[in-house]
Amino acid sequence: MWPFKHNWNASYVVTYSFKTEVLTSRSGREQRRALRFESRRTIQTTLLSAPGLQRQADAWLWGQQAEPFDHVDPVSGALSRVRLPAELTLTHRTARVAESTITLDVDPGSDTLAAALPDARFVYQGRYVLPFAPDWGPGIPDTLSFPRQAVDFDSGRIAVTRPIAFGSRSTAIALLSVGAAELAPVVDFFRWARGRQRDFLAPSPADQLDIIETVSSTIIVDGDVTGMVSDGVNSVVKIAVTGGTVFYREVLEAELSGGVTFIRLVQDIPDVVNRDTVRSAHWVRVARFASDDLSIEWKSSTVATPQMQFVSLPPSDPENGPDYDADTAALIDYFGSFAFTDPLQVIVNQLTPKASEWP
Repeated sequence: MWPFKHNWNASYVVTYSFKTEVLTSRSGREQRRALRFESRRTIQTTLLSAPGLQRQADAWLWGQQAEPFDHVDPVSGALSRVRLPAELTLTHRTARVAESTITLDVDPGSDTLAAALPDARFVYQGRYVLPFAPDWGPGIPDTLSFPRQAVDFDSGRIAVTRPIAFGSRSTAIALLSVGAAELAPVVDFFRWARGRQRDFLAPSPADQLDIIETVSSTIIVDGDVTGMVSDGVNSVVKIAVTGGTVFYREVLEAELSGGVTFIRLVQDIPDVVNRDTVRSAHWVRVARFASDDLSIEWKSSTVATPQMQFVSLPPSDPENGPDYDADTAALIDYFGSFAFTDPLQVIVNQLTPKASEWP
């Protein structure tokens, strides 16, 4: 057994790690393959400084070396089979007091994990919707990227082309401080996504649409937002109204007229929606996690501060959602792609038609 108590002057960090192979075509479309179907886990703990710890730590760590042992989680009390890293450092404060922050590797397969099932209440058009509220305290970095290729001979003009016809956003959010019970859905969602492998819908944290009113299946927005719709990345809107109801609607097209933008949606909103009733309105994008690692930092035995980062993707048919049929999708992708599109677009640029675009 691990004989040392955690020093809560330092954070206790648990990291879940997947491994994804991401293949990106010249057009910016992705194919992602999970090389690990369940996460590896590491535990970062700090030894509690105390008189005599130097002798105890030196003897125990040296004797244990690469052999596995049991570690009791100071938050949940769960038992894990772990090993020491290949190299660690003890800092001697005095002749009898030592300190060390050590990352323990949990033996793969020794964890007993229930199936990861995201909350089925948060589903739209066959995709799970990221349901977690951000903590605005530390701010939310939102990085916009517009890929391009340039030919520059250091004199004269520069030729710029855009083989990737859409921009992308990388958004990093910290979640509100949670305890063990509230943390479980966060870990479940990440485990279901297998890190970077599966996609989902991610609402923008920012309130980005100034809705004037709704007419049938069209929302009227102040200002020109047609550029947000032109490349298809902002494919869905999320509208929260007074009373607590939240609507998700796919965007079909946008048109500017008289200083306002008319955004046509795939379906009506059965509520009165205007400036008096809208609490917030957000763009929603197809996205995936930016990293195969999710680190949970425990500030104390009851308070954790999870952080996650996700990147937007171009719109595509749902994959691996709650209603996804892998066999049918494979047949559609294979036969539909070659029957209705240029095969080179499929092979080289990985472009496949949506079902709604078929003849």
